[in-house]
Amino acid sequence: MRFEDGSLIVSVKPRRRQARCAQCERVRPGYDRSRPRRWRHLGLGSLRIELEYAPRRVSCKRCCGVRVEAVAWAAHGSNFTYDFEELVAYLAQVTDQTQVTKLMGIAWSTVGAIVRRVVDRKLDPDLLEGLRCVGVDEFSYKKRHHYLTVVVDHDRRRVVWTGPGGGRRPPRV
Repeated sequence: MRFEDGSLIVSVKPRRRQARCAQCERVRPGYDRSRPRRWRHLGLGSLRIELEYAPRRVSCKRCCGVRVEAVAWAAHGSNFTYDFEELVAYLAQVTDQTQVTKLMGIAWSTVGAIVRRVVDRKLDPDLLEGLRCVGVDEFSYKKRHHYLTVVVDHDRRRVVWTGPGGGRRPPRV
């Protein structure tokens, strides 16, 4: 651990001895290391915490080439840990995007990218399976006629789909 530019840098390494391809998650032979990377983790008060690790590169026949190894604390291609992304996604649910950017110190577009990653990770692929009793509603938010369409499964009492409204149709179920 060391301090650098007001951040606490924590050196970490995976528990797995064998490297896994970040795309297909299969064990692959590692042969060297890439340069050290940093992933932003949850802060402690105003202290910014970053995890640092030099990931191994693996030769993956399935993914056709050299790939970086998968790490347990972050998604492939993300600069943030899973915990950080979960917090950002939660905050995006309970407050507006501008407040999330101010609170977490990240860009507006980064909030959207993180929310998409979390939804892709958490969304059940069989979400529309067995859908029988559906409710569709459109409501406005903000000013100037911004609309949001919500599709609800009444049997299971859960939201199935949300998307921009105001003339756009929800997906066929």
